[in-house]
Amino acid sequence: MGITTDIKCDGCFTSRWGPYNIFFHLPHDRPDELGAIRDWAFGETPTLAGVATFGYSSTIQFDWFGKVNVYETTACFVTETVEMDTGGIAAGSLEALAIYLHSLGDHWSHQDCIIAADEAGKPFAAHVAVSGRQDPLWPCRWLMHEVEFGSTPDSQRTLSGALALYQGLVAFAEQSDLPLYRSIPLTAEDNYLLDALDTFVHTANAFNPEPRRDIADELREWSLTTRATNPNYWLFRVYLPIVLK
Repeated sequence: MGITTDIKCDGCFTSRWGPYNIFFHLPHDRPDELGAIRDWAFGETPTLAGVATFGYSSTIQFDWFGKVNVYETTACFVTETVEMDTGGIAAGSLEALAIYLHSLGDHWSHQDCIIAADEAGKPFAAHVAVSGRQDPLWPCRWLMHEVEFGSTPDSQRTLSGALALYQGLVAFAEQSDLPLYRSIPLTAEDNYLLDALDTFVHTANAFNPEPRRDIADELREWSLTTRATNPNYWLFRVYLPIVLK
């Protein structure tokens, strides 16, 4: 869609270069978009129906690195909702969950752009070239992600997205037979998770990820240790073999 034929990803149905690009990477939070991916990921529906977007280009060549406006380089867009081929990724699997979590994160990350594109009457949200802050599509600028971390107003949206991702993980775990431990609530252990995520989001900026990577490593170690040592997070099947032995 608006991309040169040099970029291919055969069999990658979630690819940014395929017809489901918008469906997976810039989804609205509604039943036929993000809701459809969630239902499939949670195994509530056996197949995934998604919106495929096809662009018929004008004589202007699309150039990703030139930061052009896809609405100007593509003369006509056509959409169609179809049941997609997800290959070996089955509904309710961990791979399907990962796809949903990526789309959920993208919904929050691109949320301001999605709203701006809707208000401007565009067929979908997309990164575009803008003329300045006064441009109605300023939230869709190519470098919009530079304000998602650190001490910026946009970082609050990033925190909301991070909390939504964790709640998505918890919801999946509660209806799945895969987990070996109970989930740690955000406000448990003196708000440890909630405070850690808040610190993570508001640390440094988008161009300096190392401090956040350190926080993530510490959070992972804390989570593993807390679940393994605190019986409140044990499921019965964790220690059942020990009892039987």
